[in-house]
Formats: sequence, structure tokens, C-alpha cells
Amino acid sequence: LIGLSACKNENNTLPAAAGAGEMEAVQKYIGDNKDLNARESTMNSTGLHTAAAAGHADIVQLLLESGADATLVDKNGETALIPAARAGHVAVVKVFTAKKLDLNARSKSGTTALLAAAWHGHTEVVKALIAGGANVNMPDSNGNTPLLYAARRGHVDMLNALVQAGADKEGVDSSGKTALGYAAEAGNASAVSALLAAGA
Repeated sequence: LIGLSACKNENNTLPAAAGAGEMEAVQKYIGDNKDLNARESTMNSTGLHTAAAAGHADIVQLLLESGADATLVDKNGETALIPAARAGHVAVVKVFTAKKLDLNARSKSGTTALLAAAWHGHTEVVKALIAGGANVNMPDSNGNTPLLYAARRGHVDMLNALVQAGADKEGVDSSGKTALGYAAEAGNASAVSALLAAGA
């Protein structure tokens, strides 16, 4: 009932309903053959963006199966996968990986889903993206790679997963620092040990 009533409110668009997890409302939009790529005005996000960012994997699945465009970007140049990865929504990320969609799309700042997940410490998301074929060495605009982020933040399990997936242990960012350098600078002995054991 809440979802259906949301459709009657002009302020509740598909992005609003999808972001709120209102499955009935989303189903009604689809049934009425409305534009599944309609955007809200603040971030220029689609329903796929808002559902993904909020962790509504069932709605993301439904929208993709109904023809929503996963390649569309918001105001920051991000596809719907990136905010899902940033927020740590593993189930949503796995919907995208199962669909064999582009996991390496970059935002205006060069951020990928893997970079976003790495910076925010979401190891399970990182593992899901690796399993789906994401590029573990793709840097952002400043040369930061997922491994550099993991080292800077002290995420040892993530660091090990990235190394096992072929991450470049000697890669440097725009300041010339390596993962080992960042781990040592942060005083993270576990990360330093893991990198040394991996041959850094």
C-alpha cells in the first residue's frame, strides 16, 4: 500500500521508490511501461542508482531484468555499481557481477567500484568484484590503486586478496609511494608483514 500510494505522489519518482525499497511501487512503474531510466534532480540518479546505493538487491535485479540501463552515470559520473560498492552492499554487487556488466567503469574522479570498496574497507565486496573479473590494478586520477588503499587503511585480508589476484605490489601513486611505504607510514605492522611476505 505504501508503495502504490507513492506512485500517486508527484514527488515520489521511480528513483525515490527504488531507493526506499518500495517493491510494489517499482513493479507498478514497470507495469505501466514508464521510463526505467528516469532521473531525480539532485544527483541525476536513476532508480538503479538509488536502489543500489540503498542495498535493495531485489529491486536492482528486477530493474536490470526489466531493461534499466546499468551504464548510465549520475552527476559524479558514477554508474550504479560504484555507490553500491562504496556502501558495502555485497548482495547488490553480486547482482551486477552475475549480469557480466562492466565492473571497471570510472567516475569523473577516476573512481571504480573496486577502488570505492577498497577505500571504505569492504573486503567482501572487493572479493566479489575480483571474482567477477574487476581490474585490480586500475588506478584513480591520482594513481591510487585498490592495493594502495588497502595498505593505507590497514585492511590486511583485503590486501591479501588483492595480492593473490595479481595486484601490482610495486605500483606507486602520484606522490611516488608504494603500498609498503603507506603501510609502514601508517605503522600497520600486519599490513607491512603481509606485503613483505608477498614479496613487496
